[in-house]
Amino acid sequence: MKRILPDDDLDKTFDELEREFIEQTVEDAYSKLSEEDKKDLLEHPDPFDHHFGYGLYIRNQYIHGKELSFPCVFADNLSTEIVRRIILKVQENQ
Repeated sequence: MKRILPDDDLDKTFDELEREFIEQTVEDAYSKLSEEDKKDLLEHPDPFDHHFGYGLYIRNQYIHGKELSFPCVFADNLSTEIVRRIILKVQENQ
């Protein structure tokens, strides 16, 4: 089944759609973090440290099996960027 984009998405580039997806995912995932999760991210700020833990959760929850409005060739790269931005948000809000 082909995904049909809302009219306001028709004028957006794939880069813009990906950027919006990342921003929305960061906001949603950040809102679900416990204080213990935030502490762990602060103590281990390298996103690659979270590849098989939090990164896997992000991939499974938000990326794999979802109908994204942009082509996603490397889900691992996308989830790593999301984790990186979540870590930055945690650092900014500590």
